[in-house]
Amino acid sequence: MNRELIDLIEKYSEPQDFSRVAPTQESLEKAQAALNVTLPSQYVDFLKRFGDGGLDGFEIYGFDLDGTLRFVEQTNEYRKFGLPLNLVVIENCDEWVYCIDCSNGSIVSWSQVDGTRVDYPDFDSYLRNRVEDSIEDM
Repeated sequence: MNRELIDLIEKYSEPQDFSRVAPTQESLEKAQAALNVTLPSQYVDFLKRFGDGGLDGFEIYGFDLDGTLRFVEQTNEYRKFGLPLNLVVIENCDEWVYCIDCSNGSIVSWSQVDGTRVDYPDFDSYLRNRVEDSIEDM
């Protein structure tokens, strides 16, 4: 994550918006092993800095206050409905979920009905867009 994006989040976030629980290297390795993926570094940076959460209007799955690996739970749940194995769920938008494609780092939307569509080239682009949209709606 670049400094400008971090500063933007810090400027507009409230203390309760993010768990700010940093995962240990061991918990990250367990999560990746459980999903049989390698998480892109931009998402790992987010997890280490913010843990879990988001600004008003969106919530990114990560490591919750109680240590729950929310992205692992959500990914395993959607895999029951055909989510491709290279995708990791990071946000639920009701009709679809945003996922990281761990094969190339892009952010895709996926639904059981419509399949996969590439929406952002990487996690930072996705996060910047979600933050800016949230700020506009404040």
